[in-house]
Amino acid sequence: MTPPDLKTLRDVFTGIGAFVPPPTRIDARQRLIIVGGVFIGIVITAMVCSFVSHDFQLKWWLMAPLGASAAQVFAVPGSPMSQPWPIVGGHMMSALSGLMCLHFFGQTSLAAALAVAVATIVMLYLRALHASGGGTALFMVVSGTADWHFILFPVAANAALLVLVAIIYHWLTDQKYPQRQINAPSHQPALHRFDPSDLEAALLGYNRALDISREEVEQLIEQTEMQAYTRLASNLTCGEIMTTKLRTIPPRTALGVAIANMQRYDIKALPVIDDRRKVMGVLRLDDALKSDPSLPAGQIMRQGFARVKADDSATELLHILAKGDRRHVMVVDDEGRLEGMVSKSDLMRALFHAS
Repeated sequence: MTPPDLKTLRDVFTGIGAFVPPPTRIDARQRLIIVGGVFIGIVITAMVCSFVSHDFQLKWWLMAPLGASAAQVFAVPGSPMSQPWPIVGGHMMSALSGLMCLHFFGQTSLAAALAVAVATIVMLYLRALHASGGGTALFMVVSGTADWHFILFPVAANAALLVLVAIIYHWLTDQKYPQRQINAPSHQPALHRFDPSDLEAALLGYNRALDISREEVEQLIEQTEMQAYTRLASNLTCGEIMTTKLRTIPPRTALGVAIANMQRYDIKALPVIDDRRKVMGVLRLDDALKSDPSLPAGQIMRQGFARVKADDSATELLHILAKGDRRHVMVVDDEGRLEGMVSKSDLMRALFHAS
């Protein structure tokens, strides 16, 4: 028999390596939090339910599939399958499905397969899909548990206690749980290229269950975009992006005049400068429209404006414009004199062309 050559061996190991997952990016602290949560969640649930079962002389006090639920709710709390309703409702519906299949088909292979299948379709329709729910349905058939009270105890009691412990534990470890799966963001990132409705439409078109929340998908896209923006901006300077032909006003200009100029030339903000072209503030159209038009611009202008130098990297603009209510950045020299201005649209246009 001819031994395999090196190329064949390399191909074999390469093929096997495709099944090996890449290293996780979970640090030691987060791993300790996960393991601690699993331990505390199971031990508290087991102790409480054991005490109750002893007082009422119940046979079962802890269901085996709860171990999988604990690993999921503490390791991936953002997953749609890790939320309270899928855990509690999923286990209960699965137990009910298993009991029904056991009563109709007995302890048979057919009953076992049907129990898991029925549990899955019920969980899907009730938006309560939970991976270990299939284990609960299977357990009902394999163990021959025909007691309908089993759905309430230990199934519902176990699941509800685990969820309660998870809520408290995640709160103590500064992690968000539970997470709403359809949740409009509290802010609209300034450099975001898509609207939340776009993401909703994309997820609806993605006809598969995601083991990640909608909020986490949005955060991942935001972080990816910011990483791309940072890479593109690193090759640009603020001076290359800024607009130099600017309309400016002195601080004594009446708001009515400033508003008329901004509306005439479709300008959203005017730099307010002194006689030496030193920037004193920024007058925004939205601020001006809310004020008495007879007031001077210097009284309404924003003095806490952002400023950069012309030779600064454009990545500085990303940090300023990425979030918050700032829409314009003044480009000044060492003496504070105005050289140009960069708006969000200027930055996005430059990044688009850089790509």
